[in-house]
Amino acid sequence: MRDDRELISEYVRTGAQAPFAELVERYVNLVYSAAARQVGDRHLAEDVTQGVFVVLAQKAKGLRDETVLGAWLLKVTRYAAMDAVKAAGRRRKHEQRAAAMNTETTQGNSEDAAQWGDLRGVIDEALLGLGDADRRAVVLRFLEQRSFEDVAERLGVSREAAKQRVFRAIEKLRARLAGRGVAVSAAALAALVSANAVQAAPAGLAVNTTGVAVAGLLPKSAAGAAAKGAVKLMAYAKAKAAAVAVAVALTAGGSIAVIANHIVARRPAPSVQNPAPVLPVADAPRPPAPPPAPPADDWFPKFHAVYGLADGEVIKRVKPPFIEERWDYWKTQHPRRQPHTPDQPMLEKQIVVEYDGRTRAYRWKLASAGDGYLSTAMYFAAGVPITDADGPPELLGIDLPGDWVYRAGAATEQRLAGLEALVRKEVGREIRIRKVARTKEVIVARGGLNLKGPVDDRGRRVIELGLGEKVEPAKGAPSAFPPEPQPATMAGVFDAVEQMFYLRVIDESGSGVSRVMLKQFRGPMGGKEASAWMDTTLTSLMQQTGLELSREQREIEVWEVSEAKK
Repeated sequence: MRDDRELISEYVRTGAQAPFAELVERYVNLVYSAAARQVGDRHLAEDVTQGVFVVLAQKAKGLRDETVLGAWLLKVTRYAAMDAVKAAGRRRKHEQRAAAMNTETTQGNSEDAAQWGDLRGVIDEALLGLGDADRRAVVLRFLEQRSFEDVAERLGVSREAAKQRVFRAIEKLRARLAGRGVAVSAAALAALVSANAVQAAPAGLAVNTTGVAVAGLLPKSAAGAAAKGAVKLMAYAKAKAAAVAVAVALTAGGSIAVIANHIVARRPAPSVQNPAPVLPVADAPRPPAPPPAPPADDWFPKFHAVYGLADGEVIKRVKPPFIEERWDYWKTQHPRRQPHTPDQPMLEKQIVVEYDGRTRAYRWKLASAGDGYLSTAMYFAAGVPITDADGPPELLGIDLPGDWVYRAGAATEQRLAGLEALVRKEVGREIRIRKVARTKEVIVARGGLNLKGPVDDRGRRVIELGLGEKVEPAKGAPSAFPPEPQPATMAGVFDAVEQMFYLRVIDESGSGVSRVMLKQFRGPMGGKEASAWMDTTLTSLMQQTGLELSREQREIEVWEVSEAKK
């Protein structure tokens, strides 16, 4: 099968209908499904779909080789749908029509339908809010159902790097959805998106769309309006980004770096012998800028004063004791699930939020009832996979109690640089965190998937992970260990294994996209019992899946913590 780049190149070169028709056939279901979710009307969704492919025909010549077409089309669909809804005057009717479509398209699957019903209204906006690299990873893996090998080839990275990028991207998507009040685990999110995000388009839509797009028609219809509206909004978004860049260039007095539309002062170039972090925290950061339009909530100004990031600040720790407004923030993020009361202190010793300096939005990421250490800060706040933090226990175990805030758009490298500076300033330890290659124990999955585990009342295979000695889910931790099996993929199962045993799983079986139901159990936290429990768990998992799971030594990249000698 010819790849997208070949088809686009042939269409641009010849103007022939055949290569464009193949692209439409390949992506019409994805585009139509996204349009239907957003406009809430099947006929208008067809018009939007045609408009999106009209834009593709117009813009094909300018697409770059690295463009992931599915991700690009979803962005155009978002713009076209926004304009179509506005033009059609359907804002008040949208939710009712979308709800009606939900009922029609997910009948007979009430449990998954309820979860997908919560997601479908916000998933497209959340996808558009991801960075380009993360959106490409999610689209390739979960919407186009590609293998990790295909994802790696399309992104130009190694298979292992592609896997890590996909896992991190789905976690970012989960966090964005949580910020919109939709709570779902990363594994369940991956399974739900894979199963529901792309549905069949109406018969004949692909043929009609190809004819309209290749002919270059922009009729006075919703399709033509959608195409024009999408182009207009795309141009506006591009101009806005360019304006930010120009403003930065005109106002900067020295060397600057732009990270996610934030201006960050860059220190002088480091020496080769003593390289400085990519983006250090300023030694004396200015307080957060006053907001232009403060929220109505009277608790927010104090919360913002304590949790807001100053200019140039990428990551910060809010030490206990915590302000009362922390509880108010919790309630805004969990309106449907409030396990605490003001009279009962919050169990969470740490919360992690992402701060967007442009909008002053605090996006909820996670909470933990555990104590805070450098290792957990690397994992929770800096985005280092739990299996990739390495170094002496006395360094990884540096006490860092409190909440964490990090800047939206800041890469892991930048957050780690900020974390180094924070530990140096607040704890007095001269640590360094660098990516290095080390030979480590890993779990390698091989063979063909042959599910043999128990079956639920709907005929779905359930994987009981960590069953061991029938240890029941931990009481008081429903978000981490839900009492009932949750939808997941095998990639999610492998991710859960990594979380349980702090060992990276290298999947050589190609079974990651296979859907299952997952039930997790908590086991011993250390010592010989924990080692025996891991052996029992892996043996049980092999029996349930038919896969071979072996513990081996492999060279992998890790983030290693060291300390400068005094």
